Formats: sequence, C-alpha cells, structure tokens
Amino acid sequence: MQKKRNSAKMLSLLSLFSALSLIMFLVESLFPSLFIPGAKIGLGNIFVFLALITLGQWQAYTVAIVKAVLGSFISGNLSTLLFSLSASLVSLTVAIFLFYVLKAKISIVALSVISAVTHNVTQNAVYALVTKSSLVFVYLPYLCVLGLISGAIVGVTVVILLRVLPDRLWHKES
Repeated sequence: MQKKRNSAKMLSLLSLFSALSLIMFLVESLFPSLFIPGAKIGLGNIFVFLALITLGQWQAYTVAIVKAVLGSFISGNLSTLLFSLSASLVSLTVAIFLFYVLKAKISIVALSVISAVTHNVTQNAVYALVTKSSLVFVYLPYLCVLGLISGAIVGVTVVILLRVLPDRLWHKES
C-alpha cells in the first residue's frame, strides 16, 4: 500500500511540475525577447530543477521534455522544438552530472547558472549548424551574460521554493 501511495505521489508531483513548467514556458513566450532575439529567462526551468532535486534525474528529464515538446506544439512554433529540446537535454545532462558528482560542493544557484549558460551555448551552436552560419556566435558573449542572470534568477527561486514549501511534499514516508 505504501509503495502505491508513493507512486501516486510521485506521479502527482511529476504532473504538477510538468504542468507548471509548461505554463511558465507559455506565459513567457507571450512577452518580447530580452535584448537578443529569442532570449528568455527560462522560468519553466524552475520546475525542472525542482523535479531534479526532489524527485530525481529521470523525472527532471520528463518535465524538460514535456515543457519543450508541448510548449512548441501549443505555441504553434515548431522550430523552437529543435532548439529548446536539444538545449534542454544538454543543459539538464550537465546539471545532473554536476549535481551528482559535486552534490555537497555546488549550490543550486551555481548549478542553475551553469545550466543556463550551457543551454544558451547549445541553442547557439544548434542554430549555427542549422543555418550553416558562424555569424550567430557574435551573440555568444551576450547569451552567456544573459545565462548568468537568468540562471541566478531561476536558482534563487528554486532555493526559496525549497525553503517555503513544506518538507512533507518531498518525503516518501508522508
């Protein structure tokens, strides 16, 4: 009985994080880009990181994939799927590696910043491959600065949520 309850709780949290991540992605897509075409803070990643920290790596991948795939379909911009999904998977893989290797030595904010910068670099590289133009790398320094800022915003938000939300949400025995 306890295992079923834990499975239902896990599925509920995974669904909630996926839905909230998708909602944040869609709301953010309604606003104009920040300084550089296509640049966003990436508020949907708050719930990807919450899933990673509280549920596990595969659950974080699930939230990231749901956000990228459904967000692209719902927003009607399928070209974002290529850039968003590839960058999300690469940056999440880097975050997971660092999270498990340096767990006690790296903060959530630092992890989020590294992930955001990796996301921006990956998107830029994919765009360069698709367009067969290296001119887009002119944006790279600006994207890295934006990644530092957006990663810090996401990371601080995750830290705050982990502090204010009740611990019993994450523990399996509740």
